[in-house]
Amino acid sequence: MPKPPPNVPPITPSNMIPPGQVNFSKEAINSAIEMKCLNEIKFNDSDEIKICGGQIFVEAARLRYISPIMSPTGQQTVATINVGKLCITCGKIFQPDEWLKKHHEEEKATKGTILDKSGK
Repeated sequence: MPKPPPNVPPITPSNMIPPGQVNFSKEAINSAIEMKCLNEIKFNDSDEIKICGGQIFVEAARLRYISPIMSPTGQQTVATINVGKLCITCGKIFQPDEWLKKHHEEEKATKGTILDKSGK
């Protein structure tokens, strides 16, 4: 088994979190902010553009056929390449980094105003 690169701790059962098995407290879930899709939707009958606002996402993947010549097993196979979260409302890939950037900008803009949710 290859060694991890320098400055990267090895993966051990104690620091490994299986997907879908993180247990958040009820308080953490209740105080969490709902992420909404920021993709733009253009309507065919006009030049009006709206922000999607979808809140339900599914995992999206690309499939690649690997020929037996290129496969490490010598057998044809299909490789799955995860591409992210797909918004089911608009059908486009959701960009969580863009959402976080916008969220932080909004927090900065409202800090110290009546819209400040921190109460300070």
